[in-house]
Amino acid sequence: MADALAAADGQALAGNSATFEERVPDAATGELRVFLATKSPLRGVDGAVSGTVTVTRDVTSRVHAEAQLRASEERLRLAFEVGGIGAWDIDLLTGDVFESPEIGAMYGLPSGQTNRHVRETRTRIHPDDLDGVEARIVAAMGDGEPFAVENRILRADGSVGWIASRGRVLYDDSGTAVRAVGVTRDITADRAAQRAIIESEDRFRTLTDHAPALIFAADAAGSNSFVNRRYMDYTGESFQALCGLGWHAVVHPDDLPMVRDGAAARQHDGYHAVEHRLRIRGHDGSWRWFLLHAEPVAHASPATPFHWMGICVDIDAQVQAEERERLLAAEVDHRAKNMLAVVQAVVQLTRADTAAALKTAINDRIASLARAHSLLAASRWEGINLGELAREELAAFRERVELGGPEVRLRPAAAQALALVLHELTTNAVKYGGLSTPQGALTLTWSWTAGDGGQQLAIHWVETGGPPVVPPQVRGFGSTVLKSSIERQLHGRLNLDWRPEGLVCELWLPADQLAVADTLRPPAPAAAPRPAVPAALLSQQRLLIVEDELLVALQLETLATEAGCAVVGSAASSVEARAILAAHAPTMALLDINLGTERSYDFADTLMARGVPFAFCTGYAGDGEVPDRFKGCIRLTKPVDAAQLRQVLGQLATG
Repeated sequence: MADALAAADGQALAGNSATFEERVPDAATGELRVFLATKSPLRGVDGAVSGTVTVTRDVTSRVHAEAQLRASEERLRLAFEVGGIGAWDIDLLTGDVFESPEIGAMYGLPSGQTNRHVRETRTRIHPDDLDGVEARIVAAMGDGEPFAVENRILRADGSVGWIASRGRVLYDDSGTAVRAVGVTRDITADRAAQRAIIESEDRFRTLTDHAPALIFAADAAGSNSFVNRRYMDYTGESFQALCGLGWHAVVHPDDLPMVRDGAAARQHDGYHAVEHRLRIRGHDGSWRWFLLHAEPVAHASPATPFHWMGICVDIDAQVQAEERERLLAAEVDHRAKNMLAVVQAVVQLTRADTAAALKTAINDRIASLARAHSLLAASRWEGINLGELAREELAAFRERVELGGPEVRLRPAAAQALALVLHELTTNAVKYGGLSTPQGALTLTWSWTAGDGGQQLAIHWVETGGPPVVPPQVRGFGSTVLKSSIERQLHGRLNLDWRPEGLVCELWLPADQLAVADTLRPPAPAAAPRPAVPAALLSQQRLLIVEDELLVALQLETLATEAGCAVVGSAASSVEARAILAAHAPTMALLDINLGTERSYDFADTLMARGVPFAFCTGYAGDGEVPDRFKGCIRLTKPVDAAQLRQVLGQLATG
């Protein structure tokens, strides 16, 4: 400060005025006060400088005001810069324009360059928006109200942007509009974001409306706020009807408490994804099963409750299939138990003079039931053609048997009963009747006839050419089967005429025990009996048995050993089978298809690659269950008897 004062004194003494600023703390408040001092030369009469005069002014208030103004201007500049806002001022009388640098940046003009006249500004407004912008300004000039307008602009590089302007028209004392002032903000990014949101919403709507499911959004209380087009089309209800709690009306009353109570419970134990099976009513009034899956979606603000986004997928076909599977399992269980009961009865009631004869009789009767069961399985348990059943039972004597009659499809229960009847008649004929001698013969015919209770099927069994017939004195198991099957099970009539020249058996079955098919596939011709397999050939074979049922494996091993084969091992899985294959090099194999949780197909591929012949030993009646590459493989159908097994082993041995 001393230097400034000395300099000012020097200037004043030299004849020039000098001004300097002095800052002095206030003695009372300590506030820094600003003084502006001016030193001027003091001249005598002769014009010579004889001294100085100092004039001091307190300019503290002015300095503070100027500082505040600069700070305010800086804040405004920063606000404009950060907010992307520019200011403008238009002289409506001359068309001259003042624009802040931010406006020029919005138009993509070089730094510092702006529009200088309204003509330039008009060329930068998108042609499609120009009329609207000018109309809005003209309207503001008339009503004096502030105006706001959004429009597109053409940037210097040719791109299109968006701006939002707010302004006001100013008037002179005569009421003439003289100026328009305002601010403009670049909203290109905002518009792009809005467009992206709209496009996203359009994609969401398109996706949800065409999705093969019912889609909804609901608040925490379960009130719908959104449903897709498929939801409306399926239920036949409007958007308004399905929003709120309107969806309750289309959910099955028995399922509604489960969904509603579950939502209430989740409000207490926390929200998490949920799934329910429920029925929803269609527009035609029918109910279909859907799988409901809903996910809780949280909002960004903890104060805002979350909402549900859910989807209902039509699973009616799956539910119906599960129900059919359940019924099928129950039916299979029922039939299996019935068959086991029949087999148990056969075992308990069969009589024979020796153990070998007993074993043969039981095996033959079970084999007869198995043949009928296979025919039923092939027809999906819809029934068996009577002629086909007869040919199966009499296949070994086809050259000496004459069959004839209309096509008749027997119901499953009747087919099983008649299979045993035909088996018992055939067994008796082979032992004592028309099939016990080379010259004997058999005629089996059937026809429809009228009876007391309505239409009946009459079956005639006539044996000829056998030894003289002597009526039995004691009724054995075969006669018991015949009488019980026909009279008690099928509610028919049985007549056994023991003529000397041969047995004549007549059966009459009521039509309600049978089913007549309009069209039936022709019965397959009976296969010609195969020649006997030499024991010496089988004795040279080493057999591998792959079977997970222990008793069946033991039976196959026993029958194969009796046929002359050397059984090198029995495996319950493909792992065990591969170990036996590596250790004992079997020359043939019997494979069960189902091995617990696996199939034997991979091991069968291994055998094929090594050239080891094999046969599938399975309960499946046809080729439909095996892959195409195994369609031509030998199949041995369970239950197995000794003769069948011996024939299959012979086929494997001879290639």
